[in-house]
Amino acid sequence: MKSSRQGLVLLILCLFPAAVSAAVSAAVAADIPLSNSGSSYFMPGHGVALLPGGGYAPVWNWTIVGGPHSDSDVRMQWVRPDGSRAFPKGNREVASSPQVHESGAVIAPHPRSGVFVAFDSGDFEVKTAVVVQRYDGAGKRLWRVVAAVEEGRRIQTAPTLVPDAEGGVYVCFASFPVDEATGSTKTLCQHLDASGRRRWPRQGLTAGGVPGQRGGPQGMTDGQGGLLVVWRNERSPGTNLPALIEGQHFAANGIRFWGKQGRLLHQTHMPGRGALYAAAGLRAISDGEGGALLAFDDLLSEGEPGVDVAAQRVDRSGNPLWGPGAVVTEEAGTQTVVDLVPGPGGGAFILVRDDQGRAELGIHRLDGTGGIIWQTRLSAPETHDTYGFGAFDGDVLRVVWTRYHQASDQSQVRLIVLDLNGNRLDGPDGELLAEGSAVLSFSYDPVRDQGFAVLSSATDPGRVTGVLFEGKNP
Repeated sequence: MKSSRQGLVLLILCLFPAAVSAAVSAAVAADIPLSNSGSSYFMPGHGVALLPGGGYAPVWNWTIVGGPHSDSDVRMQWVRPDGSRAFPKGNREVASSPQVHESGAVIAPHPRSGVFVAFDSGDFEVKTAVVVQRYDGAGKRLWRVVAAVEEGRRIQTAPTLVPDAEGGVYVCFASFPVDEATGSTKTLCQHLDASGRRRWPRQGLTAGGVPGQRGGPQGMTDGQGGLLVVWRNERSPGTNLPALIEGQHFAANGIRFWGKQGRLLHQTHMPGRGALYAAAGLRAISDGEGGALLAFDDLLSEGEPGVDVAAQRVDRSGNPLWGPGAVVTEEAGTQTVVDLVPGPGGGAFILVRDDQGRAELGIHRLDGTGGIIWQTRLSAPETHDTYGFGAFDGDVLRVVWTRYHQASDQSQVRLIVLDLNGNRLDGPDGELLAEGSAVLSFSYDPVRDQGFAVLSSATDPGRVTGVLFEGKNP
Protein backbone atom coordinates (compact mmCIF):
# COMPACT_ATOMS: atom_id res chain seq x y z
CA MET A 1 0.00 0.00 0.00
CA LYS A 2 1.28 3.44 -0.86
CA SER A 3 1.98 5.28 2.38
CA SER A 4 1.80 8.94 3.32
CA ARG A 5 5.57 8.76 3.63
CA GLN A 6 5.75 7.90 -0.05
CA GLY A 7 3.78 11.01 -0.85
CA LEU A 8 6.23 13.01 1.28
CA VAL A 9 9.19 11.57 -0.59
CA LEU A 10 7.66 12.44 -3.95
CA LEU A 11 7.26 15.99 -2.65
CA ILE A 12 10.81 15.94 -1.38
CA LEU A 13 12.15 14.91 -4.76
CA CYS A 14 10.31 17.73 -6.59
CA LEU A 15 10.12 15.50 -9.66
CA PHE A 16 8.42 16.56 -12.88
CA PRO A 17 5.53 14.23 -13.79
CA ALA A 18 5.33 13.34 -17.47
CA ALA A 19 2.09 15.02 -18.30
CA VAL A 20 4.47 13.94 -26.34
CA SER A 21 3.70 14.57 -29.41
CA ALA A 22 4.81 15.93 -32.53
CA ALA A 23 4.36 18.78 -35.03
CA VAL A 24 7.94 19.77 -35.63
CA SER A 25 9.78 22.69 -37.21
CA ALA A 26 13.53 22.45 -36.53
CA ALA A 27 13.58 18.74 -35.76
CA VAL A 28 15.97 16.16 -37.20
CA ALA A 29 13.99 13.29 -35.67
CA ALA A 30 10.76 13.64 -33.71
CA ASP A 31 8.49 11.39 -31.72
CA ILE A 32 11.31 9.09 -30.59
CA PRO A 33 9.51 6.72 -28.17
CA LEU A 34 10.91 6.50 -24.64
CA SER A 35 7.90 5.34 -22.63
CA ASN A 36 4.32 4.50 -23.60
CA SER A 37 2.71 3.50 -20.32
CA GLY A 38 2.59 4.25 -16.61
CA SER A 39 3.91 7.54 -15.25
CA SER A 40 7.45 8.81 -15.79
CA TYR A 41 9.38 11.29 -13.64
CA PHE A 42 12.57 13.18 -14.45
CA MET A 43 14.85 14.91 -11.96
CA PRO A 44 15.20 18.59 -12.94
CA GLY A 45 18.48 19.24 -14.71
CA HIS A 46 19.70 15.65 -14.32
CA GLY A 47 17.47 13.70 -16.72
CA VAL A 48 19.73 13.52 -19.80
CA ALA A 49 23.47 12.89 -20.20
CA LEU A 50 25.47 13.75 -23.33
CA LEU A 51 27.23 10.51 -24.22
CA PRO A 52 30.96 10.44 -24.97
CA GLY A 53 31.29 10.16 -28.73
CA GLY A 54 27.79 11.49 -29.36
CA GLY A 55 24.24 10.63 -28.44
CA TYR A 56 21.98 11.23 -25.46
CA ALA A 57 21.04 9.11 -22.45
CA PRO A 58 17.78 9.97 -20.67
CA VAL A 59 17.03 8.25 -17.36
CA TRP A 60 13.75 8.34 -15.48
CA ASN A 61 11.58 6.75 -12.81
CA TRP A 62 8.66 4.76 -14.11
CA THR A 63 5.59 3.84 -12.05
CA ILE A 64 2.49 1.83 -12.85
CA VAL A 65 -0.50 4.16 -12.76
CA GLY A 66 -2.53 3.26 -9.68
CA GLY A 67 -0.05 0.61 -8.62
CA PRO A 68 1.80 0.26 -5.30
CA HIS A 69 4.91 2.32 -4.75
CA SER A 70 7.03 -0.85 -5.01
CA ASP A 71 6.20 -0.82 -8.74
CA SER A 72 8.46 2.21 -9.23
CA ASP A 73 11.45 1.33 -11.43
CA VAL A 74 14.42 3.12 -13.01
CA ARG A 75 14.66 3.04 -16.79
CA MET A 76 17.12 4.35 -19.36
CA GLN A 77 17.41 4.77 -23.13
CA TRP A 78 20.26 5.87 -25.38
CA VAL A 79 19.41 7.92 -28.47
CA ARG A 80 22.03 8.11 -31.21
CA PRO A 81 22.69 11.34 -33.17
CA ASP A 82 20.61 9.95 -36.07
CA GLY A 83 17.60 9.39 -33.80
CA SER A 84 17.89 5.60 -33.54
CA ARG A 85 17.76 3.93 -30.14
CA ALA A 86 20.46 1.73 -28.63
CA PHE A 87 17.81 -0.35 -26.82
CA PRO A 88 15.17 -0.87 -29.53
CA LYS A 89 12.79 -2.95 -27.40
CA GLY A 90 11.74 0.15 -25.49
CA ASN A 91 14.33 0.89 -22.81
CA ARG A 92 16.90 -0.59 -20.47
CA GLU A 93 15.70 -1.41 -16.96
CA VAL A 94 18.32 -0.07 -14.57
CA ALA A 95 16.44 -1.28 -11.49
CA SER A 96 13.11 -3.11 -11.33
CA SER A 97 12.87 -5.03 -8.07
CA PRO A 98 9.22 -5.75 -7.12
CA GLN A 99 10.19 -5.71 -3.44
CA VAL A 100 11.59 -2.20 -3.13
CA HIS A 101 10.93 1.31 -4.34
CA GLU A 102 13.47 2.94 -6.66
CA SER A 103 13.33 6.67 -7.40
CA GLY A 104 15.28 9.91 -7.78
CA ALA A 105 17.32 8.67 -10.75
CA VAL A 106 20.12 10.90 -12.07
CA ILE A 107 22.69 10.27 -14.80
CA ALA A 108 26.18 11.55 -15.70
CA PRO A 109 28.55 10.66 -18.56
CA HIS A 110 31.67 8.62 -17.99
CA PRO A 111 34.69 10.62 -19.24
CA ARG A 112 35.47 8.02 -21.92
CA SER A 113 32.55 5.65 -22.53
CA GLY A 114 29.12 5.00 -21.10
CA VAL A 115 27.42 6.54 -18.07
CA PHE A 116 26.95 6.51 -14.31
CA VAL A 117 23.43 6.23 -12.87
CA ALA A 118 22.41 6.85 -9.26
CA PHE A 119 19.04 6.40 -7.52
CA ASP A 120 17.62 5.67 -4.09
CA SER A 121 16.34 2.18 -3.37
CA GLY A 122 14.54 0.59 -0.44
CA ASP A 123 11.43 0.76 1.72
CA PHE A 124 10.47 4.24 2.87
CA GLU A 125 9.00 2.80 6.06
CA VAL A 126 12.35 1.22 6.98
CA LYS A 127 15.31 2.73 5.11
CA THR A 128 16.57 3.63 1.64
CA ALA A 129 20.08 3.67 0.24
CA VAL A 130 21.56 5.59 -2.70
CA VAL A 131 22.94 3.14 -5.25
CA VAL A 132 25.41 3.96 -8.05
CA GLN A 133 25.81 1.87 -11.20
CA ARG A 134 28.23 2.11 -14.13
CA TYR A 135 27.38 1.18 -17.74
CA ASP A 136 29.90 0.79 -20.55
CA GLY A 137 29.55 2.14 -24.10
CA ALA A 138 27.40 -0.84 -25.13
CA GLY A 139 24.97 -0.36 -22.25
CA LYS A 140 26.31 -3.28 -20.20
CA ARG A 141 26.27 -2.86 -16.42
CA LEU A 142 29.81 -3.12 -15.02
CA TRP A 143 29.36 -2.65 -11.27
CA ARG A 144 27.47 -4.86 -8.86
CA VAL A 145 24.67 -3.16 -6.97
CA VAL A 146 26.11 -1.67 -3.79
CA ALA A 147 25.08 1.27 -1.63
CA ALA A 148 27.41 4.25 -1.86
CA VAL A 149 27.26 4.74 1.92
CA GLU A 150 26.26 2.38 4.73
CA GLU A 151 23.92 3.90 7.33
CA GLY A 152 21.35 2.73 9.83
CA ARG A 153 17.61 3.44 9.56
CA ARG A 154 17.72 6.60 7.49
CA ILE A 155 16.28 7.79 4.22
CA GLN A 156 18.90 8.58 1.58
CA THR A 157 17.56 10.57 -1.34
CA ALA A 158 18.18 13.24 -4.02
CA PRO A 159 21.64 12.14 -5.27
CA THR A 160 24.02 14.15 -7.43
CA LEU A 161 26.87 12.68 -9.52
CA VAL A 162 30.21 14.25 -10.50
CA PRO A 163 32.54 12.04 -12.60
CA ASP A 164 36.29 12.31 -11.99
CA ALA A 165 38.99 12.16 -14.64
CA GLU A 166 40.15 8.66 -13.62
CA GLY A 167 36.92 6.83 -14.43
CA GLY A 168 35.43 7.06 -10.95
CA VAL A 169 32.64 9.26 -9.65
CA TYR A 170 31.65 11.37 -6.65
CA VAL A 171 28.14 10.95 -5.27
CA CYS A 172 26.43 13.17 -2.67
CA PHE A 173 22.88 13.03 -1.32
CA ALA A 174 20.56 14.09 1.49
CA SER A 175 19.98 11.78 4.46
CA PHE A 176 17.29 12.15 7.12
CA PRO A 177 15.78 10.04 9.94
CA VAL A 178 13.15 7.44 9.09
CA ASP A 179 10.82 8.67 11.84
CA GLU A 180 10.68 12.15 10.24
CA ALA A 181 11.52 13.71 13.57
CA THR A 182 12.69 17.32 13.64
CA GLY A 183 16.27 16.14 13.57
CA SER A 184 18.38 17.72 10.86
CA THR A 185 19.07 16.23 7.52
CA LYS A 186 22.71 15.83 6.58
CA THR A 187 24.63 15.89 3.31
CA LEU A 188 26.74 12.78 2.78
CA CYS A 189 29.35 12.22 0.08
CA GLN A 190 31.36 9.27 -1.22
CA HIS A 191 34.09 8.85 -3.85
CA LEU A 192 33.97 5.64 -5.89
CA ASP A 193 36.94 4.51 -7.99
CA ALA A 194 36.81 3.16 -11.55
CA SER A 195 35.81 -0.27 -10.25
CA GLY A 196 33.03 1.02 -8.01
CA ARG A 197 34.97 0.59 -4.76
CA ARG A 198 34.64 3.17 -2.01
CA ARG A 199 37.66 5.43 -1.67
CA TRP A 200 36.32 7.07 1.48
CA PRO A 201 34.99 5.44 4.70
CA ARG A 202 31.98 3.15 4.19
CA GLN A 203 29.78 5.55 6.18
CA GLY A 204 30.77 8.37 3.81
CA LEU A 205 31.85 11.88 4.78
CA THR A 206 29.50 14.59 5.99
CA ALA A 207 29.72 17.87 4.10
CA GLY A 208 28.91 20.04 7.13
CA GLY A 209 26.55 22.96 7.55
CA VAL A 210 24.56 24.26 10.52
CA PRO A 211 21.60 22.20 11.84
CA GLY A 212 18.56 22.31 9.61
CA GLN A 213 16.73 20.72 6.72
CA ARG A 214 19.33 20.56 3.96
CA GLY A 215 17.99 20.15 0.43
CA GLY A 216 19.34 17.89 -2.25
CA PRO A 217 23.01 18.73 -2.92
CA GLN A 218 24.35 19.92 -6.26
CA GLY A 219 27.90 18.89 -7.12
CA MET A 220 30.55 20.00 -9.60
CA THR A 221 34.25 19.52 -10.26
CA ASP A 222 36.81 21.94 -8.82
CA GLY A 223 38.97 21.56 -11.95
CA GLN A 224 41.79 19.89 -9.97
CA GLY A 225 40.35 16.43 -9.33
CA GLY A 226 38.28 17.43 -6.30
CA LEU A 227 34.62 18.11 -5.63
CA LEU A 228 32.56 21.20 -4.84
CA VAL A 229 29.11 20.50 -3.39
CA VAL A 230 26.43 23.09 -2.58
CA TRP A 231 23.00 22.84 -0.95
CA ARG A 232 20.20 25.02 0.41
CA ASN A 233 19.51 24.79 4.16
CA GLU A 234 15.84 25.49 4.90
CA ARG A 235 16.57 25.45 8.65
CA SER A 236 14.59 23.57 11.31
CA PRO A 237 10.77 23.68 11.41
CA GLY A 238 9.29 26.55 13.41
CA THR A 239 12.52 28.52 13.82
CA ASN A 240 11.77 31.20 11.18
CA LEU A 241 15.53 31.55 10.61
CA PRO A 242 16.76 32.66 7.17
CA ALA A 243 17.51 29.99 4.59
CA LEU A 244 21.21 29.47 3.90
CA ILE A 245 23.30 28.47 0.90
CA GLU A 246 26.09 26.25 2.23
CA GLY A 247 28.88 24.24 0.66
CA GLN A 248 31.94 22.03 1.00
CA HIS A 249 35.12 21.46 -1.01
CA PHE A 250 36.57 17.92 -0.96
CA ALA A 251 39.93 16.74 -2.22
CA ALA A 252 40.00 13.41 -4.05
CA ASN A 253 41.27 11.71 -0.88
CA GLY A 254 38.43 13.12 1.25
CA ILE A 255 40.18 16.07 2.87
CA ARG A 256 37.67 18.83 3.59
CA PHE A 257 39.29 22.04 2.40
CA TRP A 258 36.56 24.14 4.04
CA GLY A 259 36.74 22.38 7.41
CA LYS A 260 34.37 19.86 8.93
CA GLN A 261 31.50 22.38 9.04
CA GLY A 262 31.90 23.56 5.45
CA ARG A 263 31.29 27.20 4.55
CA LEU A 264 28.35 29.56 4.55
CA LEU A 265 28.22 30.84 0.97
CA HIS A 266 25.21 33.12 1.31
CA GLN A 267 22.55 33.97 3.89
CA THR A 268 19.23 34.76 2.24
CA HIS A 269 16.55 37.18 3.48
CA MET A 270 13.90 34.48 3.15
CA PRO A 271 12.71 32.49 6.18
CA GLY A 272 13.55 28.83 5.84
CA ARG A 273 10.65 26.52 5.05
CA GLY A 274 11.71 23.84 7.52
CA ALA A 275 11.39 21.04 4.95
CA LEU A 276 13.63 19.13 2.56
CA TYR A 277 13.38 19.94 -1.16
CA ALA A 278 15.56 18.27 -3.77
CA ALA A 279 16.33 21.27 -5.95
CA ALA A 280 13.72 23.94 -5.32
CA GLY A 281 15.11 27.43 -4.83
CA LEU A 282 18.73 26.76 -5.85
CA ARG A 283 20.77 26.09 -8.97
CA ALA A 284 24.54 25.61 -8.73
CA ILE A 285 27.10 24.96 -11.49
CA SER A 286 30.85 25.27 -12.03
CA ASP A 287 32.14 28.70 -13.07
CA GLY A 288 34.85 27.01 -15.16
CA GLU A 289 37.64 28.38 -12.95
CA GLY A 290 37.40 26.04 -9.95
CA GLY A 291 34.60 27.94 -8.22
CA ALA A 292 30.82 27.90 -8.41
CA LEU A 293 27.97 29.99 -9.79
CA LEU A 294 24.82 30.06 -7.64
CA ALA A 295 21.30 31.29 -8.40
CA PHE A 296 18.64 31.07 -5.70
CA ASP A 297 15.26 32.30 -4.54
CA ASP A 298 15.40 35.13 -2.03
CA LEU A 299 13.26 37.87 -0.53
CA LEU A 300 14.64 41.23 -1.67
CA SER A 301 11.65 43.53 -2.36
CA GLU A 302 11.06 45.55 0.80
CA GLY A 303 7.39 45.73 1.73
CA GLU A 304 6.41 43.59 -1.26
CA PRO A 305 5.13 40.04 -0.74
CA GLY A 306 6.55 37.40 -3.03
CA VAL A 307 9.86 35.86 -4.03
CA ASP A 308 12.87 37.31 -5.86
CA VAL A 309 15.98 35.79 -7.42
CA ALA A 310 19.59 36.52 -6.45
CA ALA A 311 22.96 35.14 -7.55
CA GLN A 312 26.47 34.72 -6.20
CA ARG A 313 29.82 33.48 -7.43
CA VAL A 314 32.37 31.89 -5.10
CA ASP A 315 35.97 30.94 -5.77
CA ARG A 316 37.67 27.64 -4.99
CA SER A 317 38.14 28.75 -1.38
CA GLY A 318 34.46 29.60 -0.94
CA ASN A 319 35.03 33.37 -0.94
CA PRO A 320 32.19 35.42 -2.47
CA LEU A 321 33.22 37.24 -5.65
CA TRP A 322 30.01 39.24 -6.11
CA GLY A 323 30.00 41.10 -2.79
CA PRO A 324 26.68 40.69 -0.97
CA GLY A 325 25.25 38.97 -4.04
CA ALA A 326 23.79 40.05 -7.38
CA VAL A 327 20.13 41.06 -7.57
CA VAL A 328 18.60 39.29 -10.57
CA THR A 329 14.95 40.24 -9.94
CA GLU A 330 13.48 42.59 -7.37
CA GLU A 331 9.84 43.08 -8.27
CA ALA A 332 6.36 42.55 -6.90
CA GLY A 333 4.98 39.05 -7.33
CA THR A 334 6.80 35.74 -7.38
CA GLN A 335 9.93 35.09 -9.39
CA THR A 336 11.69 31.74 -9.05
CA VAL A 337 14.94 30.43 -10.52
CA VAL A 338 14.39 27.85 -13.25
CA ASP A 339 17.82 27.20 -14.76
CA LEU A 340 21.41 28.44 -14.53
CA VAL A 341 23.79 28.30 -17.49
CA PRO A 342 27.50 29.29 -17.35
CA GLY A 343 28.36 32.28 -19.55
CA PRO A 344 31.60 33.79 -20.86
CA GLY A 345 34.17 35.31 -18.51
CA GLY A 346 32.75 33.86 -15.32
CA GLY A 347 29.28 35.21 -16.05
CA ALA A 348 25.96 33.41 -16.28
CA PHE A 349 22.58 33.17 -17.96
CA ILE A 350 19.72 32.76 -15.48
CA LEU A 351 16.23 31.62 -16.44
CA VAL A 352 13.51 32.96 -14.13
CA ARG A 353 9.82 32.18 -14.03
CA ASP A 354 7.75 35.27 -13.24
CA ASP A 355 4.20 34.70 -12.00
CA GLN A 356 2.29 37.98 -12.10
CA GLY A 357 -1.18 37.20 -13.38
CA ARG A 358 0.28 34.92 -16.06
CA ALA A 359 3.56 33.11 -16.21
CA GLU A 360 6.45 34.55 -18.19
CA LEU A 361 9.98 33.22 -18.61
CA GLY A 362 12.75 35.78 -18.15
CA ILE A 363 16.35 35.38 -19.35
CA HIS A 364 19.03 37.43 -17.57
CA ARG A 365 22.67 37.64 -18.66
CA LEU A 366 25.21 38.50 -15.93
CA ASP A 367 28.86 39.39 -16.47
CA GLY A 368 31.82 38.07 -14.46
CA THR A 369 31.26 40.67 -11.73
CA GLY A 370 27.57 39.91 -11.27
CA GLY A 371 26.32 42.93 -13.21
CA ILE A 372 23.29 42.46 -15.45
CA ILE A 373 24.20 42.99 -19.13
CA TRP A 374 20.71 42.44 -20.52
CA GLN A 375 17.42 40.78 -19.75
CA THR A 376 14.50 39.71 -21.90
CA ARG A 377 11.18 37.94 -21.49
CA LEU A 378 9.64 35.07 -23.42
CA SER A 379 5.98 36.01 -23.51
CA ALA A 380 3.05 36.41 -25.89
CA PRO A 381 -0.57 37.51 -25.41
CA GLU A 382 -2.84 34.93 -23.76
CA THR A 383 0.01 32.51 -23.04
CA HIS A 384 1.84 31.11 -20.04
CA ASP A 385 5.58 30.44 -20.48
CA THR A 386 6.30 28.04 -17.68
CA TYR A 387 9.48 26.00 -17.64
CA GLY A 388 12.65 25.80 -19.74
CA PHE A 389 16.28 24.74 -20.00
CA GLY A 390 19.25 26.53 -21.54
CA ALA A 391 22.60 25.64 -23.12
CA PHE A 392 25.46 27.96 -24.15
CA ASP A 393 28.11 26.97 -26.74
CA GLY A 394 30.40 30.01 -26.46
CA ASP A 395 28.57 32.00 -29.12
CA VAL A 396 24.82 31.67 -28.62
CA LEU A 397 22.35 30.67 -25.92
CA ARG A 398 19.65 28.13 -26.75
CA VAL A 399 16.53 27.84 -24.63
CA VAL A 400 13.91 25.11 -24.95
CA TRP A 401 10.72 25.93 -23.08
CA THR A 402 7.01 25.14 -22.68
CA ARG A 403 4.35 27.63 -23.78
CA TYR A 404 0.69 27.15 -22.85
CA HIS A 405 -2.01 28.87 -24.93
CA GLN A 406 -5.06 29.77 -22.87
CA ALA A 407 -7.52 30.18 -25.74
CA SER A 408 -6.86 26.77 -27.32
CA ASP A 409 -5.95 25.00 -24.06
CA GLN A 410 -2.89 23.62 -25.85
CA SER A 411 0.79 23.55 -24.99
CA GLN A 412 3.86 23.81 -27.22
CA VAL A 413 7.58 23.19 -26.86
CA ARG A 414 9.63 25.91 -28.54
CA LEU A 415 13.31 26.67 -29.19
CA ILE A 416 14.82 30.15 -29.22
CA VAL A 417 18.41 31.18 -30.00
CA LEU A 418 19.94 34.40 -28.62
CA ASP A 419 23.34 35.94 -29.29
CA LEU A 420 25.58 37.53 -26.65
CA ASN A 421 23.73 40.83 -27.00
CA GLY A 422 20.34 39.23 -26.38
CA ASN A 423 19.22 39.46 -30.02
CA ARG A 424 16.76 36.74 -31.03
CA LEU A 425 18.20 35.03 -34.08
CA ASP A 426 15.11 33.05 -35.09
CA GLY A 427 12.28 35.51 -34.58
CA PRO A 428 10.50 36.84 -31.48
CA ASP A 429 8.98 33.47 -30.56
CA GLY A 430 11.69 31.13 -31.83
CA GLU A 431 10.79 27.88 -33.56
CA LEU A 432 8.19 25.24 -32.83
CA LEU A 433 9.54 21.84 -31.78
CA ALA A 434 6.34 20.04 -30.77
CA GLU A 435 2.61 20.57 -30.22
CA GLY A 436 0.62 19.19 -27.30
CA SER A 437 3.75 18.70 -25.22
CA ALA A 438 5.83 19.95 -22.31
CA VAL A 439 9.62 19.80 -21.99
CA LEU A 440 11.04 17.64 -19.20
CA SER A 441 14.78 17.77 -19.88
CA PHE A 442 17.27 19.03 -22.47
CA SER A 443 20.86 18.45 -23.59
CA TYR A 444 22.95 20.08 -26.32
CA ASP A 445 25.92 18.68 -28.26
CA PRO A 446 28.21 21.56 -29.34
CA VAL A 447 30.35 19.27 -31.54
CA ARG A 448 27.40 18.25 -33.73
CA ASP A 449 25.43 21.45 -33.15
CA GLN A 450 22.48 19.30 -32.16
CA GLY A 451 20.00 19.30 -29.29
CA PHE A 452 17.84 16.63 -27.68
CA ALA A 453 14.75 17.32 -25.59
CA VAL A 454 12.57 14.94 -23.59
CA LEU A 455 8.87 15.73 -23.94
CA SER A 456 5.70 14.65 -22.17
CA SER A 457 2.27 14.45 -23.73
CA ALA A 458 -0.49 16.77 -22.60
CA THR A 459 -3.14 14.18 -23.52
CA ASP A 460 -1.52 10.82 -22.70
CA PRO A 461 0.13 10.75 -19.24
CA GLY A 462 2.02 7.57 -20.08
CA ARG A 463 3.62 8.82 -23.27
CA VAL A 464 7.15 10.27 -23.17
CA THR A 465 9.14 10.89 -26.35
CA GLY A 466 12.31 12.61 -27.48
CA VAL A 467 12.99 15.13 -30.23
CA LEU A 468 16.34 15.76 -31.94
CA PHE A 469 16.86 19.14 -33.57
CA GLU A 470 19.56 21.09 -35.33
CA GLY A 471 21.25 23.71 -33.19
CA LYS A 472 21.11 26.25 -36.05
CA ASN A 473 24.45 27.91 -35.31
CA PRO A 474 24.64 31.33 -36.97
